[in-house]
Amino acid sequence: MFDKLATTALALILAAGGATAQEQITLRFAHLFPQSHYFWEHGGKVFVEALEAKTDGKVETSVFPAAQLGKDSLAVLQSGLADIVTLVPSYSPDKLPLTSVSELPGFHDTTCEGVAKLWHIIQDGAPLDQAEYAPQGLHPLFVAHQPTYKVLTSKKQVRAIGDLAGLKLRANGAAIGSLVRGAGAVPVSMSSGEVFDAMMRGTVDGTLLPYYTLPIYGLEDVVDYAYEGAELGGGSVVFAMSDKAWQALPDDMKTRFTEAAAEAQDKLCSYQDELEKSVRDEFAAGDKVTISSASEADLAEWQQHFDKNAADWAQGMEKQGRPGQAILDAFKSGAQ
Repeated sequence: MFDKLATTALALILAAGGATAQEQITLRFAHLFPQSHYFWEHGGKVFVEALEAKTDGKVETSVFPAAQLGKDSLAVLQSGLADIVTLVPSYSPDKLPLTSVSELPGFHDTTCEGVAKLWHIIQDGAPLDQAEYAPQGLHPLFVAHQPTYKVLTSKKQVRAIGDLAGLKLRANGAAIGSLVRGAGAVPVSMSSGEVFDAMMRGTVDGTLLPYYTLPIYGLEDVVDYAYEGAELGGGSVVFAMSDKAWQALPDDMKTRFTEAAAEAQDKLCSYQDELEKSVRDEFAAGDKVTISSASEADLAEWQQHFDKNAADWAQGMEKQGRPGQAILDAFKSGAQ
């Protein structure tokens, strides 16, 4: 069964070595999301359709959604079960630890800002690619991000940092967990889909997520308060291809892949930013969710937390023998 799954039409390229743009290429694209999820609908699907159009149908893609080939996307890719996958760095902190730099607070507000900074250091030959992706046989095609998190709570309104004390908040990833802990709250790790039940049962008092996730996960029924203004970080997703498959492509095909990926990256982040604004405006105009904004004094205090969080992150990576400071410096100097 494994051999049958692993044998793809991409093998035609690998075997031929001198493949040309005229040969038919079939790729297997495995991702973690339902087909209706915005990461697929406005990102992965855009890439697939753009690629097929730019290659005049010379590239076809078989899609395997919702972790059909396995939940460990990196293993799925490296085993040959798929040629392209979605990687969620916060789900694989042991395998993609340096990519968690993209989750650090204080560096982006909108989705497209986060995407630009991450892409600056992860694209082919960039510092993060050389340190973490190329050594594992990965070729990043494009990235996705989230707009900065807001503190979304049920029973207690957060108006300032001090109001976080003692609250149990869903906060995934080491960087976000460290920030929440430093602010006096208790971070709890869980998937976005588990937040509704956890808030209903009182397992957590709230969550750090963007506004647009409220209707996606039904959280508008359990969230009464939102706290915004501080750049609290956000999660990222990397759409990656195996480097073996990438190197087997003819140069003109690589160009078309790159163009299709850039188009998908652009459209996805723009969609997310538009959605975030529209959902936020809807809540601000209604009476269901009460929105509080961080004061100037609060933002100054947050900045102290952000600086410490970034320094601790870099130091922690260096202790593991990883180039944390170099990656952080590159991330700071990323596209504005």
